[in-house]
Amino acid sequence: MAALGRGMLFIRVQGGTGGGPGIGLLLAIPEMLGSLVSGYVYSYNPTYPWFFLSAALGLCAILTFTLVKEPETAER
Repeated sequence: MAALGRGMLFIRVQGGTGGGPGIGLLLAIPEMLGSLVSGYVYSYNPTYPWFFLSAALGLCAILTFTLVKEPETAER
């Protein structure tokens, strides 16, 4: 729990009480660095985060379609 946090599912179930989302140590550092980098990217050009988001979502879609295979059904 200290390393990974409670997770978003438990926050919604418990109502988020207790002083914040509780993301954990391993997730807090990348989140802080991502926030810092995104602030600099946005200050450079406000449209760049949308381009990066579109590229990342496109890459995720390509990886999903190429790496995830439909399970074979068992015939009776």
